[in-house]
Amino acid sequence: MVRCGVRAHRHGSGTPLVFLHGAGVDHRILTSLEAVFTASPTLDRRWERVYLDLPGSAGSVCPPSIDGSDAVVDAILDFMHESFPGEPFALVGNSWGGMLARSIASRRDSRTLGLALICPTVVADQQRRTLPPRTVIHHDSGAALVSAGAGPHGLRGDVGDPDARELEALP
Repeated sequence: MVRCGVRAHRHGSGTPLVFLHGAGVDHRILTSLEAVFTASPTLDRRWERVYLDLPGSAGSVCPPSIDGSDAVVDAILDFMHESFPGEPFALVGNSWGGMLARSIASRRDSRTLGLALICPTVVADQQRRTLPPRTVIHHDSGAALVSAGAGPHGLRGDVGDPDARELEALP
């Protein structure tokens, strides 16, 4: 089912539990959680799991109106209002999906029962993040060779990373 640039995959019955994936992946990143629900007939009947493919991922459409995270939140809310009007729901957000879930909750939608956040993006602007210093526990040059072509989200880090210079020195 595709609506508002959002595609849904539904399992079980009961109160909607909406799963929001991170950037660069699709709903399948969260479907391993399905085993928790199918192992318990009570949970399976309590929650209808709604795994979304956000605009532009895995066969979902990305209309021109989707020009940023706020527009994605609007598309999710439109989907939820169309799919389960007036019903309460809960959200599970992973990474960027966690940021989207927090945004939905911050809009004070009275239907939001709660959030479960898995490694959420809390501050999207990397310049405003407070992170501990990077620590290499074990350097594996074989892994570094594999990741040498990775982009800014790959294993080797951002351009200008000291490890990038180390990679250049490898034969």
